[in-house]
Amino acid sequence: MSGTSLGRRYWQALTGAPRGEPEAAPGRGRAGYTPSQRYWAALLNVWLPPRDVGPDVPALGDPVSEPQVDGFRVRLPRFDRAAARYAATAETPRASTDWTVGDRRFVLRESGPDQLDLLVTTEHPVPPAEVLPIEVRGPGGTRRLLMAFVPDPGGGSIGVLRLFGEADWLDVTAEDPLPAASLSGADLAVRDQLFDSVRATPDPGMPAWEAIREARAPGDPLRQVIIDAAG
Repeated sequence: MSGTSLGRRYWQALTGAPRGEPEAAPGRGRAGYTPSQRYWAALLNVWLPPRDVGPDVPALGDPVSEPQVDGFRVRLPRFDRAAARYAATAETPRASTDWTVGDRRFVLRESGPDQLDLLVTTEHPVPPAEVLPIEVRGPGGTRRLLMAFVPDPGGGSIGVLRLFGEADWLDVTAEDPLPAASLSGADLAVRDQLFDSVRATPDPGMPAWEAIREARAPGDPLRQVIIDAAG
């Protein structure tokens, strides 16, 4: 019995592939198989039969064309600076895109050279002690920030983060809101995240952080982090 035959029979038992030689296979199957399975198939010189894996689901790093919603979590389509600039008009001369999901509106717009503002407006009032975790992915890596909200004069609430040094494109995901009281001052990563978030908040949004600071007990490390970042 040849090694190739033994390998093929082993692979058939492992993956449920049909027995016998494939008929004019156009190429090796990839979708629906793990990297380990593809590795062993290549090693044993066995064809992987195509699998029906259903509709394509974007991978984590792939841009999406429409907002992807999972509960309160929202992944926005990629903000492409060049495309947004091309679509700018005399009425909106700066690059800007916006998407509405439920009663929330997400806006990404240029506010200066290498500077973008992320705005989130809601029709419902956001409690002052609630923050929205935001993941920002770009050519330079991934940042995780917290957005605080202030009352919108037109009703509802508004949150803003000013992102510096972001170029070419951005992928933004808003996670589930969480109470600011749940942030732990003992966690150094949380301290760094909070510091960056306060620094990224323009002046109109600072009252929200002041309210969160005052809600922390005297001597709380996060209280001092907010003071230092706002200074």
